[in-house]
Formats: sequence, structure tokens, C-alpha cells
Amino acid sequence: MNDIIAMRPAEPNWSTVTAEELIAFRDAENRLRASAAARVITGEPDPGATIGWRQVALPGRELPVRVY
Repeated sequence: MNDIIAMRPAEPNWSTVTAEELIAFRDAENRLRASAAARVITGEPDPGATIGWRQVALPGRELPVRVY
């Protein structure tokens, strides 16, 4: 469990995060969640899950969000 915590990227300041910082955070978080160490806690993904995208309105922009 401590290995997973050590691998987790630092959470950005959401009120000032840039697009580039958000992409870097997303990529690091996705690598962590897909790692073998994380699978011990999260389990294997449901192969039958439907994945889609929605837009979440934020002040001054919209954020694409993946939904299951």
C-alpha cells in the first residue's frame, strides 16, 4: 500500500491548473491506476463496462470526463 502512495502524483491546485498540468496529472494517475500494485486494491476492470465521455462545465472552460 505504501508503494502505491509513493507512486501517486502530487495533486495540482485545481483553481490554477493549466491544461498541460492537467494532462500530466491525468497521465500519471492513469499509469498508477493501471499498475499491478493498484490492481491488488482496485481489482480487474469489468470487460463488459461501457465507456463514454461527457463534458463538465467549469468556469471559463469545459472538461471532458470519461464515464463508465
